[in-house]
Amino acid sequence: MRQVYLLLVLMSLRSAIAADSYVRVPVEVIPPQEIRAISLRAGEDTRSFEVRDGVLLVSADFPMPWTVALTRFEPAVYTRADRERGALLRLAELGTVSVRLRGTAQKSEAVTACVLRAEESAPLEVSLVADDSGVFRTRLRSGVYAAAFLGSGRATRIRSGIVIRPGQVTDLGELPFEPGGAVTLRVVDDKSRRPVAGASVTWSPPAALNADVARRLFSKIWSATTDRAGRVTFRTIGPPPLPARWSVRAEGYAPTVTAQALVSGTSPVVLADTMLRAESVLIVETQLPQPDRDFREASVMLSEPEDEISPRYELVARQPLREEQNQFRVANTGRMRLTIESKQGRKLYYKDISVEPGENRVVLTPIPTKVMGRVTRAEKTLEGVFVIAADRHDARVILAQTRTDSSGEYALSTYQVGRVFLYTNGPRENGVMAGSEDRDLSLGDKPEVRVDFELPTAGVSILVVDAQTGAPLRARAQGVLRSGNTGRGAFIETDEDGRGRIIGAPVGKATVFIRAEGYRGREITLDVDVDTPEVKIELTRGGSISGRVIDGSGTPIAGARVFGAYPSAMDMQGRFEETTDAAGRFRFQDSPEPGTPFYVFAKGTALSVAFLREGIENVVRVSPPNAGAVTIVSNHALPKTLNLFLPVLREGTVIPYGALAELALLNGMTPFQLLSTGRDGTLVLPEFLAPGNYTLCIVRSKDRRQELERVSELKVPAPAGAVIIMQ
Repeated sequence: MRQVYLLLVLMSLRSAIAADSYVRVPVEVIPPQEIRAISLRAGEDTRSFEVRDGVLLVSADFPMPWTVALTRFEPAVYTRADRERGALLRLAELGTVSVRLRGTAQKSEAVTACVLRAEESAPLEVSLVADDSGVFRTRLRSGVYAAAFLGSGRATRIRSGIVIRPGQVTDLGELPFEPGGAVTLRVVDDKSRRPVAGASVTWSPPAALNADVARRLFSKIWSATTDRAGRVTFRTIGPPPLPARWSVRAEGYAPTVTAQALVSGTSPVVLADTMLRAESVLIVETQLPQPDRDFREASVMLSEPEDEISPRYELVARQPLREEQNQFRVANTGRMRLTIESKQGRKLYYKDISVEPGENRVVLTPIPTKVMGRVTRAEKTLEGVFVIAADRHDARVILAQTRTDSSGEYALSTYQVGRVFLYTNGPRENGVMAGSEDRDLSLGDKPEVRVDFELPTAGVSILVVDAQTGAPLRARAQGVLRSGNTGRGAFIETDEDGRGRIIGAPVGKATVFIRAEGYRGREITLDVDVDTPEVKIELTRGGSISGRVIDGSGTPIAGARVFGAYPSAMDMQGRFEETTDAAGRFRFQDSPEPGTPFYVFAKGTALSVAFLREGIENVVRVSPPNAGAVTIVSNHALPKTLNLFLPVLREGTVIPYGALAELALLNGMTPFQLLSTGRDGTLVLPEFLAPGNYTLCIVRSKDRRQELERVSELKVPAPAGAVIIMQ
């Protein structure tokens, strides 16, 4: 018996040692499939480990982090932090994209696929050779992509909205593989005209609807460095027509851009020489006012515009403000801004400048100005009104602000010289700004400036009650107040007596949507005038709206978006917006009118239209995107302009621009990439609509309004190679 006991103890110890020698990690495989072993890489070491009952057994001596080394699956990384929180190791099988290229010279011809995943900034370049059937294939991580295919002298146009799903094939069908044109450019020194070897020439297309995608997609393949003669030749740019431009950098020179080229055919294009000038230096002298206490320990900042046309600036460099001078070495030239900021972070002064190549000298001359005045409404002074001095092009840049006192008076000081935007804001009553006014001032000529504000006196009062009992309701109303050709937001909250008001508004009309918990929302247009009588608004009791969003297999979808009650087809924001939780559930505490369409989608799905009902659990099933875009043809040729399209359900419901814009952004596209045609006439919108019948309409502008013009009936999924003829 003693020997048997010792044997059992020994076996138990061996079992415990074996248990301690493995790290157990639960595994999820997408799509579900049986996996018996997984290869992992840690540094230079790659090993295979057993999967038993959905659990991966990894040797305890195998260092972390681990990277999945199975070629069929995404190279997921599993870290020590993942292990500590008991995270799953997810194996997502790569998806496959296939395409035929109409115009390849021979089956053995190699092409390069430039693909850009929505979440990433750098493209992936894959060399492909067609199989015996003439199909090019490659495997990619799941996600939404833009792609183009380039070969010897030929290329396709950019195709957006390519959805890759784990373990599935996305067939792009047949894409035109069209001839491109060659572009040659030369970079030379501005003074000596000698070639500049080794200059970096980076693809930087001019602004256009898809310029950002084109810039990132071709950032490697259409970039190079100059040779000893200062030249670069790009063999295949296109297909035409295609605007082309490059940014050029070289050590010791200021960056510049080449002339813009239009590749309009297959004939070679030779650009005019790109001149590089010496690197720019910006010398800043500051003449401070006396006393200068606000400028002690201040900073001087150099900023560049966010983009070519933006009035907003982003910080490039910051230095302590020096008494003698500040000096900046400037990488770029053109429009810039210098700003003096106090130790406390207040903007004291700014000056917009233009930086040229070489040495630039700028003098900053802040001059103190006191701005004062009174704020009244109907000849009565107002206390607590904000008065703000700001950049006239960007109200986020605040130079000074204050509130009016008990006599309605205010006073503020600024050192800014030139044009300044001065405006009032408040006071806030019942959640509504009590009127606002603004002025455009010119400062620097006088030490004191007086500006009085007389706020508008129009308004409207509402009383919200239960339609059956007449009981007052706490409600909120949100919409737009329009006066002449201008409009601003209107927002009202009612008190416990059901009353709320807009005050201090210009004469006009307010269109608001009124909602209260447990009631049906209602849109109403109100007259806003000086002596408008109180408007009584009755709301009908209604239930809440709740439900779940699931995929085709019944799996709940977290993070799905549910939008509804758009005021018009071109509105950006729905009145009802919700995102599903981890269980795929959503809930609205109130409801719109019965029959209001809701638009439901998630990342990597098509858009579904649902008519949600009160008092039940609505189940909305979303489908994956469809295969096959359609081609739009106008007058037997490709469209010459980029048109915007909206789909309409057979019963007349327009899927609004705002919902489709959200769908595009969630899937890594711009709204124009989803809703307009590419240069080759391709429209990817049908891929992201749920199966069904639609009417495709084009958006036309007429008398400052946008109207829908019917183009064609549209069946989704669209047949392979579907063509829509637009007159």
